[in-house]
Amino acid sequence: MIDLQAQGMVFLPLKFSRNELTYTIDAADPSLANRTGLKYFLEILVPAFPLSPDFVLLHRSEGRERPVGTNGSVSLYEGADFSYNDRNGKLDGQLSLLKPEYGQRSMRLSVTQTMPFKLREIVTGGVDSDKTSPTQWVIKAGISLEHWPGYQNDFWNKYQAQARKFLTWQPNGRTVSPTEEIYLSFVLNCFPVPATLKLRVSFHLSDGSSTRPQTVSELSGLTQYGVVLCPVGPKILNVPDDCERYDVWLSNENDECLSEIRTYYLEQLYQPFERFILFSNSLGGWDTLRLTGETTEKLRVSQVTAERARKSSDPLDFPEMLVVSTEGERELSFSTGYFQKDSAAWLRYLDELILTEEIYLVSDQGYEPLRRTTSEVVDHQDNVFLQSRTFSFVKQSKVQNFSQLPANVPDIRPTVWVGQNYTHVLDAQGKRSGKMAATRLRKTYADDGTDVKPLTLKPNTPGDPDYQKPIFSPVVVVGSTPYPSLAISRKTSYNRTTCGNGYYGGPALVAIEAGKYGGESPGDGDALAEAEFLSKNTQAYTDEWGVCDNSPQNYAWDVPAGHWHYRTNYTAETLVSETALNPEKGNAWYLPQGSGYRYQNWQNDLNFPAPAAANAWRFGFYHSVPITVKTYINGQLVDTRTQNPNQESYSQFTYPGTLQSGDRLYLERSDA
Repeated sequence: MIDLQAQGMVFLPLKFSRNELTYTIDAADPSLANRTGLKYFLEILVPAFPLSPDFVLLHRSEGRERPVGTNGSVSLYEGADFSYNDRNGKLDGQLSLLKPEYGQRSMRLSVTQTMPFKLREIVTGGVDSDKTSPTQWVIKAGISLEHWPGYQNDFWNKYQAQARKFLTWQPNGRTVSPTEEIYLSFVLNCFPVPATLKLRVSFHLSDGSSTRPQTVSELSGLTQYGVVLCPVGPKILNVPDDCERYDVWLSNENDECLSEIRTYYLEQLYQPFERFILFSNSLGGWDTLRLTGETTEKLRVSQVTAERARKSSDPLDFPEMLVVSTEGERELSFSTGYFQKDSAAWLRYLDELILTEEIYLVSDQGYEPLRRTTSEVVDHQDNVFLQSRTFSFVKQSKVQNFSQLPANVPDIRPTVWVGQNYTHVLDAQGKRSGKMAATRLRKTYADDGTDVKPLTLKPNTPGDPDYQKPIFSPVVVVGSTPYPSLAISRKTSYNRTTCGNGYYGGPALVAIEAGKYGGESPGDGDALAEAEFLSKNTQAYTDEWGVCDNSPQNYAWDVPAGHWHYRTNYTAETLVSETALNPEKGNAWYLPQGSGYRYQNWQNDLNFPAPAAANAWRFGFYHSVPITVKTYINGQLVDTRTQNPNQESYSQFTYPGTLQSGDRLYLERSDA
């Protein structure tokens, strides 16, 4: 039994810090006679520290615009291109992963894997300009180059809205050991952010029954774009002895599922050579690889010696060679064991282990850092049915002595963490809640309050054992905000499909009042208002709130002064463009990019300059059978004609009338 999926959620975009990020500053005014003095600058602004509301300059780059190109008789001004980040680059270097604690039992929140940033573009040497972009977010993650063109802008919002992925590419439904440590990470780039996040589990028992979903851990005080680290190993979840498999997922305070469902099967056979390694993956999560094959471990030692002169009077046991230093390293070779199912997926997944930068051996002493010495892996091999792979590692710690002792926690001087850099705690609308919270914690000694050396600071995040809860501030006005959101009054992109006979479905109007949302930085409130609009810009919302009109030809629209409005009942394969020699206005695919009234192909509800002379606009249609096209102006029928397709399944006509400011044109297309 699984919780029902949460509805009405929007997943917000993020940038990948482990891929190349580029930015183009638009070209300066094309009318400039002399462009030799133009200079373009791009600045990256980031928070002073995690959770800080203040942005500081990280880096400034200088560039030049590309030479002016031509496309026929059209001049192309492409501006200046900047590559401002790559793996281990400017933004990626500001981010860090939250490694699981050994034996971690509860969820933790990381605010160092994601970060807001702004881009400031400056142009000098002509018509000077200085613009700063709205806040964007970046995550310490990356995807392969073959998927980059299709997913660089769609992974975290569109793909994640459907997949609800945890941060892992590990195949689902794997077999686990009863003592194995397993962790799942989930990024909270969703709107609205849950007030409480619950880690839920359902056990499937050997008698065929299943338990009701149980909450094993909760986390409150979450921040948008935070990354939640969840322990989901059998030991931590107290899996029953008669359990064959279990499902885990994340839910909100209403027990509505937010994430995908991950399934784990309990190992039923004895594995004499079982070992585990923990490593970071490409999405910024932590994967555990269970190794069931044979392992070899050897100690390789090197010694530096010095020779001493031997005197004739020296005794027999006088050493002529003196050992100056002894240093060794432990080399390990692990076999994965044979993959019993989904071997092709598992072999491809092992690329993660080759690409990772952090690897740990899970031992009874804790997590021991490893350095991988294997530099290649065979992803596929034909005509082999039982497959395994072997990897070699070296323990990073030097070996200089020998001992055999159990794990022990030494007595240390007591310390406490002191809150610093208090900021406002915001409610779900981004407004001040009346509470203040420390954004950083400073480690000090409990007895005298002096700082621990070296100076130690860390973010104050829920789930951390030293987390300090927000406190009420009597000087804060509850519900206030320095940057209220602007009003939104916009129609949905869908038409209602639930109208009765004789009625035409139209879009729904989404109205969000000014000041409903807020933020501590310019644009933050507007981003939340935009997120609410996106959550309502759905077919389901339109079917409930969209208009039903029995006269769509006389539609209502607030047409801007000096413009006429275009709408059609058949948006697919219907285009509009001006009839000029080099047309620039319209929604046709052949129009050049960058013109002021150039809209997306086939887009509907468009505004164009008025007045427009007779025969100034054309309408084109792709169709294979004759169609009837009726033109209405302000609800009045002014033109009717039958269009026959040519051999390329296309037809067009030029509108013979004039178009005045405020005119509402409606193009009705139907089969003849």
